[in-house]
Amino acid sequence: MNLDIIEKGYYEVWVDGKKVSQHSKSLKASMRGQEEQNKNKDAEVIVKQPNLKIELTLSDDESDIESLKLKIEELQKKEIMYLSIIESLKNSSGSGVVTPVDSTLAFPSAIGAGAYVTGGRGGTVVHVTTTQDNVAGSLREALTMTVKREIVIDVSGVFTLNSLLALGTSNSDFTLNGQSAPEGGITIDGDRVYIESVNQCIVRHVRFKGGIDADNTPNSGDGLGNDSLTVTGDITNQIWDHCSFGFGADECASWYTTNSSRTVNNLTVQRCLFTESVKGCIIGKEEDVFDVEGKITFVNNLFYNSGYRYPNIAGTGYRFDIFNNVSWSRTGRLIRGNGSFKLNHQGNYYDFGDSSVWAINDQRLQLFSYGQIPQIYTTGNKIVSSNLGTPLTNTLAEMNADNTLSWKRFNFGDPTYGDQLPSNYFTGSQFSLLGKSTTILTADEALANVSIDVGCNKRLNADGTTSANIDTLDADALNQIKLGNYTTPLDKSSYNVPSITSVSRGGTYYVSNSHIPEAYITAKGLTGTSTIHTELAPSGYTWLEEFLNEVDE
Repeated sequence: MNLDIIEKGYYEVWVDGKKVSQHSKSLKASMRGQEEQNKNKDAEVIVKQPNLKIELTLSDDESDIESLKLKIEELQKKEIMYLSIIESLKNSSGSGVVTPVDSTLAFPSAIGAGAYVTGGRGGTVVHVTTTQDNVAGSLREALTMTVKREIVIDVSGVFTLNSLLALGTSNSDFTLNGQSAPEGGITIDGDRVYIESVNQCIVRHVRFKGGIDADNTPNSGDGLGNDSLTVTGDITNQIWDHCSFGFGADECASWYTTNSSRTVNNLTVQRCLFTESVKGCIIGKEEDVFDVEGKITFVNNLFYNSGYRYPNIAGTGYRFDIFNNVSWSRTGRLIRGNGSFKLNHQGNYYDFGDSSVWAINDQRLQLFSYGQIPQIYTTGNKIVSSNLGTPLTNTLAEMNADNTLSWKRFNFGDPTYGDQLPSNYFTGSQFSLLGKSTTILTADEALANVSIDVGCNKRLNADGTTSANIDTLDADALNQIKLGNYTTPLDKSSYNVPSITSVSRGGTYYVSNSHIPEAYITAKGLTGTSTIHTELAPSGYTWLEEFLNEVDE
């Protein structure tokens, strides 16, 4: 079995048209080249660039595939090569196909399972020039295109949808750069955004707040409301960064599928703000359908007055990293989990507020339901509440010292609802962090860190500097947290999107290049040309990406 790779990178291994992750025989790898060499009894590694040929052959010997993978990763650390074989080969006589996954981060601050998503990198640059819906230059036109694309926003304001904004598989491969919008940014209102089976998607600095106006059943005209963002079907290779979600008649946002043939994999949701909604978030895949591919990171997000589900997670055979998130709300449960997932649950800060109506008790903690057995690594999480209800088996101090004590059974109407989960549901060892790793903060550090950098909060100036760009609703939520205040959640009748003065780009914003502002080209000492946006900066990103990534500084 010969596998030819024509570019370096981070690779997934496929055999006979199917990605495989289990092996019945061991794997030997020989990598032929002419520059660097490292030999051992299991593998010979010689690197040649730019064309790297890797031959992977099945073997009947007893060598351990995991040790071989570790050796390859060690070579990577020594900068002999940048290669990680992340899936092994199943016994097969067919030919194999190696699918490259770009080793460049989606953007410099990307972490977790979706950190290496490519989105619209290298595609057509599409400009949104109007807040109107379903016309030339509209957001709908840009998102529903069927080409790989980088979407740049040249007008700020409230984008009011006239109907459901639905994307499907043919609309994959895009990056939505909300940080490129002028003063005020971009808020989506009027209806929900519904994304089904989209692959390769990067979304940054966008507000989604139209769920209250949506149909519960899409296009039915029932007007009952739903999530402000729904992502479903195959949810693969996506990262959502610094987005604000609110005014959902169900969840603020959800990344969830109930279809047994669908997969949720390589997904990161980071530094997103979930405010004023009936419920928080559901993420994963309906339990009971085994799926080894699910890798999900949910990190540095904040829930404010968004009911419960912080988030709910599900997946049989899935891996979740949930760390350094904050909830600040007077209502409801925290996480509820379903399925035999493996979970890192670390450094999260949960503040129940001062509500006597929703006083903390055994049925309003971390919950797990149904008959499967997960493996939960839980440590460093902190629960805060000024009102304690009954029944409450353990004190806050006890639960914060031993986080396993905060995990209870979820089973409405059953006397076991609120019972302690058995010890075999937990593990004392952390799972390796998914994708691009990061330092995990303490819960108190997470509160301080996340509450000052979350949601749609920045925009780019023409010279690449940044300015604050937070709307009044989000600003008030974060200010209440800063002051230590607890407020009554808004009634759905009060879900009103803050107005934004619409600003459009002037005629001198783009001069020598149609996609990068002239002030940025000048600030970087570049020579502006019609193609400079496609040229590589020293960082390895294109100069267009380099400009868009300045929001990370």
